[in-house]
Amino acid sequence: MKDHPPILSIIYVNYNSSEYLRDSLTSIYRDMSIDLFEVIIVNNSPSDFVLEEWLRQFQNITFIQNTENIGFPRANNKAFSHCRGKLYLLLNPDTVIQPGSLTNLITFMLDNKQVGVVGPQFVDAKENFQPSAFGHPTVIGTIRQQLGLSAWSARPEDGTQEVDWISGACLMVRSDIIRQVAGLDENLFWIEDADLCIRIQQLGWKVYYLPEARIIHFGEGSAKTNVRLKIRRQYLNKVGFFKKYSSRWEQCLLKLFIFIEVLTKLIIRIVQWPFTRGDLIDRIQGYWDVEIGILTGKNW
Repeated sequence: MKDHPPILSIIYVNYNSSEYLRDSLTSIYRDMSIDLFEVIIVNNSPSDFVLEEWLRQFQNITFIQNTENIGFPRANNKAFSHCRGKLYLLLNPDTVIQPGSLTNLITFMLDNKQVGVVGPQFVDAKENFQPSAFGHPTVIGTIRQQLGLSAWSARPEDGTQEVDWISGACLMVRSDIIRQVAGLDENLFWIEDADLCIRIQQLGWKVYYLPEARIIHFGEGSAKTNVRLKIRRQYLNKVGFFKKYSSRWEQCLLKLFIFIEVLTKLIIRIVQWPFTRGDLIDRIQGYWDVEIGILTGKNW
């Protein structure tokens, strides 16, 4: 490793996503000078024995192997203690950085001292627009989303703009801010990026969307490997998030809505049981976990 610190520390949390990680790393090393960045990879897949071996083809990588899946927030917090850059980039393995995008993000942060977080434009594998920057999360907005109504998100044609939060799939943040806020909230999952941005804004920093920077986000990372866990966390962490940022009546409204929604899905899946299998058992267990969590306050 070099004696002088790099400007950027890129952090990956890997969980059964090695097939994406190689392409993501390649897109970075092709686009940036090796002197400008380092990569920290936290591997939450205890059974992935070959990952560290093929990573040796890349320079400036710090590899951290966990003995169990400790989750996204805790894994990132673990990585922060190994980072030396002035800027940190939280990056999902299922991403490919487009040429010049990291340079655009870094330049924007260096030129705009009041900005604490910045994120790029997302497109999917077919280069269709994908939301990545959003307005302030509310209980009513969350319920609207659960009903299939779209929430506001920044669009590239509207240009560079201040937003309320950026997707953690590709989020650049100043290192000193991460130290100020003590990293990600380890009690949250699936909405920890919104929580991080809110806490950073409370310190007076701005959050920006920069469409001149662009990434491909496949959106098919490790979540697909554990349906039960995905369902449980997606619902119960919304409850945990709004416990921090909303009134008691709003929390009760959200719990009631989630309970009814999940109960409906649970009944439908049970009725489907004689006719189909697949991941149906995992889904039923996941919905059951959510109902128990709503009734008992248990957030796993």
